[in-house]
Amino acid sequence: MKCYNHDIDDRSVCMYCGKGLCGDCIISTPNNRYVCSDLCKDSLLKSDKAMELIHEKGERAIKVNAIIYYSMAIVFLICGIWAMVFLQDLFLTILLIPFGIAGVLAGYKTMSIYKKKKSGID
Repeated sequence: MKCYNHDIDDRSVCMYCGKGLCGDCIISTPNNRYVCSDLCKDSLLKSDKAMELIHEKGERAIKVNAIIYYSMAIVFLICGIWAMVFLQDLFLTILLIPFGIAGVLAGYKTMSIYKKKKSGID
């Protein structure tokens, strides 16, 4: 592949638009990626920032899911215990208590995924 600006072999490729770059045409970004122009540099930095925001929102969504699982587990467990003690209904007890336990397990697993993502372990 040839440099987009000169008729010599390229050393790199623009990380934003894909044009071939020789040593004279390379512009470096703060995170050591090569681009062909200031426009591509700005666009690449903006897309990096957008990806960071998407990643942060994904992490927050995982945490919210864990909290919802825990909340639903509490509701199921309380209703299951209430059905066992006050209604003395074995069917409702057998139905609700396992759902509560499953909610606790799902909340725990989801929170552990959140903590892994937060600490940067994938």
